Amino acid sequence: MNEPSENTPDWEAQRDRIIGLGETSLRKSYYPELQQRILELEKKNRELQAAYAAQTAIEEELRQQFDETSHKERALQENEERLVMAQEIGHTGSWEYSFDTDQIWGSAEALSIYGFPPVAGYHPREEIEACIQDGEQARQAFADFRSGRKAYDIEITINPHDGSPRRVVRSIARLEKDEQGRPIRAVGAILDITESKRADKALRESEERFRQIFENSPVGMTLVTPEFRFFSVNPAWVAMTGYSEEELLKLSFPDITHPDHIAGDREHIRDLIEGRIPVYNTEKRYIRKDGSILWGLLRVTTIRDPQGKLRFLAAQIEDITERKRAADALRESEGRFRTLIEASPLPITLTREGIFIYANSAFCRMTGYSDPAEVTGKPLLDFVAPEPGRHHRYRVRGP
Repeated sequence: MNEPSENTPDWEAQRDRIIGLGETSLRKSYYPELQQRILELEKKNRELQAAYAAQTAIEEELRQQFDETSHKERALQENEERLVMAQEIGHTGSWEYSFDTDQIWGSAEALSIYGFPPVAGYHPREEIEACIQDGEQARQAFADFRSGRKAYDIEITINPHDGSPRRVVRSIARLEKDEQGRPIRAVGAILDITESKRADKALRESEERFRQIFENSPVGMTLVTPEFRFFSVNPAWVAMTGYSEEELLKLSFPDITHPDHIAGDREHIRDLIEGRIPVYNTEKRYIRKDGSILWGLLRVTTIRDPQGKLRFLAAQIEDITERKRAADALRESEGRFRTLIEASPLPITLTREGIFIYANSAFCRMTGYSDPAEVTGKPLLDFVAPEPGRHHRYRVRGP
């Protein structure tokens, strides 16, 4: 094999040169086409990027719409749950009636009030009407409502479908009309007022009992405002004071109270109003219309509203004028009797079960005591000389 000399060509270099020339030739030959292709690819890339950005914006908008819809759906569901809860708590149901389809839709609470399963939905009208005790009255009221003659606001008694106790409900509705003014639907609500009707009945009975007691009581009774003016008076108080009912209702307690009692009354009534005492009891003098004195045994209590605010003072006055006169007469009689006994020169004593309860001055002088109080409470036999003999003891026991 011949070794390469200095004059031998470098074939590898030659090859590289030839390849380079070919690449240059190819580049020059294909450059415009490649350049155009690159431009097209870049344009396509920009279009794809724009499309991607638009798609991303659309997806973001859709996501926002989805979130907003989901939020609205959650809010709607929460509102529906609140409505259902409010209806359950308030025993109030809603209903709708379509004139075209003759169908009734009821809320869960509305159907529950009628004794049906508490599931909102459509229900046969015949079954609903069968629960109404006075169906004819209800049908007439609905006919008047549909024709526009009367508003629909009635109370009806129902016998629930499930046999539960009878209920009283209030039903109200309004009409929805089409563009021609024809009624297409009735939208209403029913309220279970059974308990309130029962409470109203109990209140009326209680008020009637109070009225009977108030009107027929032999004791004077009156309701007084916080300003001490008469608000209501019974016949007994009218008779006791000599004023007419109309006259009394223009007066106040101080107007007919003896001046000596006004200051004390005001002080104790203030204690009563402020809760320092539960009841105010006293004996006091009133001035009748004719100027004469009426002695009354007064008892005052408060009547407050559910919030504790004072509404009225309730006063009962018993006429004790004759009792006071009798007591005064008795004291005068006792005073005269005591004066006569004390002035008597004869010894006089009173005993109960052999014990002195009274001795006059003459007895004290006879027995050597200076004060009748020293004799009171001592046994009678302590003052009898111990003389033997049955005759003496018998005489001591005698009157």
